[in-house]
Amino acid sequence: MGEVLNFVQNFVRRHLETYGIVVWYDPRGVYAPVVEALEKEVQVLRYQGSYLALRHAADGALEAGSTTERLGETFPRLLIYLPFPPEETHHALVELEAAGVVLAPGQRPDPRTDMPRNTDLAFLAQAALQDHLPEAMLRQVVSEIAAGKLSLEDVDNLVRPPEVPVALSTFYQTRSPEDLLLAFLTGEERDAALRSRGLLGDLEGFLRTYLGLERLPKGDPARLRGYVASHLLVTEAAVVSGTMEESLWHGLPVLPSFQGRELAVKTVQRWRRDRNLTETYSHWARKVAAQVALPLERLSTEALMPVETFPQVDEILLERWAEDLASHAREADFLAQLLPRLQERRRDFWPQQEPSLALRWELLLKATEVFQVALDVHRVLRKGRVWKVEELVLAYAAGEKPWYRLDQAYRAFEDAREGLYEGAPSPAFHKLVHRVRRIYRDTLHRMAERFQKAWMRKKGEDLEQIPAQREIFHRFVWPLVQDGHRVAYILLDALRYDLVAEFLEHQREQEDLIQELHLSPALGTLPAMTPVGMAALLPGAEGSLGLREDQGNPVAEVDGRPLATQEDRVAFLAERMRQAGRTFAHRKLAQLYTLSAREVESLKQVDVLLVTAEEMDRVAENLQPGVAQTHFLQVLRRLWPVLRRLAEADFEYVILTTDHGFLLFGAPLEESEKVDVPQGKTLKVGRRYWIGREAQPSPSYLLVTSVDLGLVGDLTFAFPNGVSAFRSPGGHAYYYHGGISPQELVLPVVRIRLRTATEPQLGDVHWSLEPVSPRITSRLVRLVIHAEARQLFRPPQRVRLEVDGEGQPLSFRVVDASIQYNEVLDMFILEPSEPGGAYPRGEITLLFTELPSSGTVTFRLVNADTGAALTMPVPVPVDIAIR
Repeated sequence: MGEVLNFVQNFVRRHLETYGIVVWYDPRGVYAPVVEALEKEVQVLRYQGSYLALRHAADGALEAGSTTERLGETFPRLLIYLPFPPEETHHALVELEAAGVVLAPGQRPDPRTDMPRNTDLAFLAQAALQDHLPEAMLRQVVSEIAAGKLSLEDVDNLVRPPEVPVALSTFYQTRSPEDLLLAFLTGEERDAALRSRGLLGDLEGFLRTYLGLERLPKGDPARLRGYVASHLLVTEAAVVSGTMEESLWHGLPVLPSFQGRELAVKTVQRWRRDRNLTETYSHWARKVAAQVALPLERLSTEALMPVETFPQVDEILLERWAEDLASHAREADFLAQLLPRLQERRRDFWPQQEPSLALRWELLLKATEVFQVALDVHRVLRKGRVWKVEELVLAYAAGEKPWYRLDQAYRAFEDAREGLYEGAPSPAFHKLVHRVRRIYRDTLHRMAERFQKAWMRKKGEDLEQIPAQREIFHRFVWPLVQDGHRVAYILLDALRYDLVAEFLEHQREQEDLIQELHLSPALGTLPAMTPVGMAALLPGAEGSLGLREDQGNPVAEVDGRPLATQEDRVAFLAERMRQAGRTFAHRKLAQLYTLSAREVESLKQVDVLLVTAEEMDRVAENLQPGVAQTHFLQVLRRLWPVLRRLAEADFEYVILTTDHGFLLFGAPLEESEKVDVPQGKTLKVGRRYWIGREAQPSPSYLLVTSVDLGLVGDLTFAFPNGVSAFRSPGGHAYYYHGGISPQELVLPVVRIRLRTATEPQLGDVHWSLEPVSPRITSRLVRLVIHAEARQLFRPPQRVRLEVDGEGQPLSFRVVDASIQYNEVLDMFILEPSEPGGAYPRGEITLLFTELPSSGTVTFRLVNADTGAALTMPVPVPVDIAIR
């Protein structure tokens, strides 16, 4: 007896136990086998041509079952079975029906107990099989029952466990049909034994019986395997899509019986889920897809959604959803419905096997996020309020949905786009990329317009909740110095707020280092350029920051002292600290990253340490957007190791900030977004600012004076409207700064209190790094990280992968990892699943931006906190025939 018969029997039993009397109408006589089975445990009465005789028999049965002490109080369980519809009785059994319950096809639930009374075979079969069959196949079964094509016996056989022939079960050591099919499909090495033992005939008989396959290839296990694989895979796709009975599958290798289809779906899904069988599944799925004219393009998106059988399904869905996203980018409901679908699909089988698919799904996810955050910003900006500058700064940097999330989402989108490397993008993806860039730029333009209008209404307004950039030293650094604390003052060029916010989201992984951490916004100084911004961060800038002409060039000054270069600014700060009686030193960020123990000791004699990095403007202005972004992240990734060196040198506090932010787009500005440079005497011009004298006004830009900007001097300044730019030579039109927008003027101020004299507790661990393949033959490379603990103490391990080719560092992207990978910090984190347990095996897939066509690539693991080498260099030869 199968699942359905068992379910129906239990269905009737529950009603007998609840009501005692069941009057069961079965117009088609479907349930006669169930009644026969129930006769062994309950009294059954049938109609024998007379309702009076049936009632008399029922009365006798009830009277015989009554208790002697209280007549009629306790009745026996009684089943009255009638193989015709209720209306034929003309209410002849109404007393029995009222005393018990009526079961019949289409009967509504009993209002007394809410128990179902519908015995329609489609209804009961659906309830019985819902946990045993895929949803699409279940819908098909119900449809076939309603059409009269399936009997109770047919449906019951769908999930009845078939018996495997003894000879085959002994050979494959399993009695499960699914296990036997998988053993045959993935066990080519046993073909010779299958022949020599004469078991091919048994196997063919099994396939005919349980899959309904006929015309099997004879005598060749390899041909038979391909025949079976094609039928199983195509059947699973057809069943799961819910289109099995549609004409588009006619003539294709689909299984004819429901039992065979159910077994095919279970077998294929197990095959796909088993990590040990992944390679064989991928091989056969690709091979079948190449040999069979699959009708996947003709299936609706809804039908394709649950199908994972072939990689072509992902290709089709990617194209369709890229097109839909581009067309519905401003529809919040559409985006909310699509996002979980994209997330689910990104986790499915094929993106885990093909990194190129994973990257494209990632691109769609990031595009959706850009559109959603842009809509959030537009909803706020559309309210028509009159903004203050301070309100706009806080909207960008604080609250539940800060606007800087848009910059983060867009950077992630462009990073995903950079990873796409196989051929030219399709028209749908090209359209989507253009749409994302357009919406991002339009949203930033609207932000900038509001910011500029607010600034014009209240030039020099008092800021209550946020400091001006020129107040940072006075408000954050100087009080610590006065109180005798040792302070590291880190000034990094072009450190935009969203980058810092994203970087600091990972502070929990540095709990052993950080005692307190606070991020807050400050308002930058116009023009947002390095000489002005860096001078604004020096002592005295709060009252005497100026910009004057010196030999035809604008030069920043503080307290009347010209500060044209970084050397001038360092000397100025050193002099002020000596005057305050504090020892001072200056180091580059890269120097601190590799400090020796001796240098750490020497820094313990310093009260105030200034830390600077290479001016990123010079780098970013001459690089493609993706490379520029990578450079920004590389600087940030050095911060945590640097902070550890500072803690080892006993610095108590760190103040981190920047000179200005920036605008970074994935494509150059269009000609319509450029404006002419002001007519007048030009001292300096950039894409987002003009400095000079005697400028002519224009509706294309804002014209202000030094007094308007709160600067000492008599110069005139022009800033283009929104995110438009001046037609200016030099560099490219992807990266620029200097103007009026939140991205350029909302600056991060990070106040950190360190846990001093800290050292990473890493335990005793043996590390190894192994390439999966002995040679590199494409830009995708797989590696395995092993960490073996030699003692009971097993804390989380933070490691970084370093790669170089012919002595030069190579840039790469981690597209898949079985262990935790922090992309912002560029480090892998290995942690035992339970205290004292083993570290997990780390399987990682790298996608290189570029690789040499020959030679050797060297891999090594380093400690992410200290930079110490954990493994010897692992050289892998490169052999790329086609690039």
